[in-house]
Amino acid sequence: MRQQRRALRLAWSAAGLLLFLAGLAGWQSKIATDNERAAIEQKQIAEQQRDRAEKTLAAATATANTLVRDLASEFRHRVGMPVDLVRKILERAQALQRELTDSGETAPELRYSAAMALDELVLTLSIQGDAAGAFAAAVQSRDILENLLAGNPDNQAWQRSLAVIYGKIGEVFSLVGRGEEALTARGRSVKIFVELSNADPSNVGRQADLSIGYGRLGDALVEVGRRTQAIEAYRIALALLEKLNAADPANVDLQVSTSITHDRIGDVLRMDGRREEAIEAYRKSLVIRENLVATDPDNTDWQRGLSISYERVGDMLAASKSQQEALEVYHKSLAIIARLAATDAGNGEWQRDLSVTHDRIGNVFLDMGRREDAVRTYRQSLAIREGLAAADAGNPQSQDDLVISLVKLAQAGDQPRAQYTRALAIGRRLDAEGVLTTSQRNRIKMIEGALAKLSDVVDAQPSR
Repeated sequence: MRQQRRALRLAWSAAGLLLFLAGLAGWQSKIATDNERAAIEQKQIAEQQRDRAEKTLAAATATANTLVRDLASEFRHRVGMPVDLVRKILERAQALQRELTDSGETAPELRYSAAMALDELVLTLSIQGDAAGAFAAAVQSRDILENLLAGNPDNQAWQRSLAVIYGKIGEVFSLVGRGEEALTARGRSVKIFVELSNADPSNVGRQADLSIGYGRLGDALVEVGRRTQAIEAYRIALALLEKLNAADPANVDLQVSTSITHDRIGDVLRMDGRREEAIEAYRKSLVIRENLVATDPDNTDWQRGLSISYERVGDMLAASKSQQEALEVYHKSLAIIARLAATDAGNGEWQRDLSVTHDRIGNVFLDMGRREDAVRTYRQSLAIREGLAAADAGNPQSQDDLVISLVKLAQAGDQPRAQYTRALAIGRRLDAEGVLTTSQRNRIKMIEGALAKLSDVVDAQPSR
């Protein structure tokens, strides 16, 4: 009985101990579960906060990219808005974009979007005359694209964009007279286009890109005086375009590119004094553009292109002393560009085109000895340029165009002293601002020499 009672006590003690241990285990399990649940909740909250932050950053970055792109496009040909104000607005938008892009790990798509927005900015800043800003934007776009390709070298869309931006870097180098560096940049662009074309020879877009690349390479070769190589590059581009045209004769973009390439070949032939070959190339371009305008008379880009083709043919006729034919062709150009300018007085390019065509006609009149007609035409050009210069006082090109008109009037005998004096004042101001090229500075010396000769003539007059 004692042994039974002892065994029973031990059993109850064991049962109590087991119950206690089970309770302790359950309590500890509950604590662990509660801690785990709290950790999971904290992690979920952190992830939600991070997701919200990332989405906010992505949305802000996308908005900044869109803002830069849209502003660049909007301001590209804006007349009447001060250049300095345009630059400040674009600089602030770009600074916001750069701050957001650099503030965290941005998705590749957003970085690519930033590169494309900068690509738009390059063109606008170049047109505004801000070569330094255009170069900085181009280099930033290039760096983004090269970093993206370092992580994904097979992305052909990024490769193509890199080739395009190298081409634009070349354009900016050309603007500031750094021809060899422009040639290097455009060479890199063509190299990428060749690789893309070889990877997919049947891709029409790749072949078209390659033709454009060779065309721009030809431009760079012309700038450094390698005209024979330039013609070779242009003819490679032309062969590619003719092949594409044969496969798709209804493609108007290809026809426009073919016309432009004929013009480039004509330009180099003209530089080499090969007038007959040059005018043949220009006439091939002219035929294409006449056909394009005939199919769509309301297309203003094609109309402007046709007016330029007429001017090129007219230039060759004038150089060959076929003055009457030159006048006829120039007046065809004038009719087109005058009609365009009348439809949009705020389009600075069309207004400038109109003034240039008046100058060409005035030159022929002067060469024919028709001084009064020349003066009348030069004054029409001057009136247009006065308006453009007043609307965009900070644009060096508008001011330099004004100098050209004043010089032409002086050379035609229209108040030469007054015209030269005003032209010299504008030229010296531009020179002080550091915006003139070597040839423009040489024009200042020419004006100074012309004024000195006028003074000599006055001094030589016998006194009464």
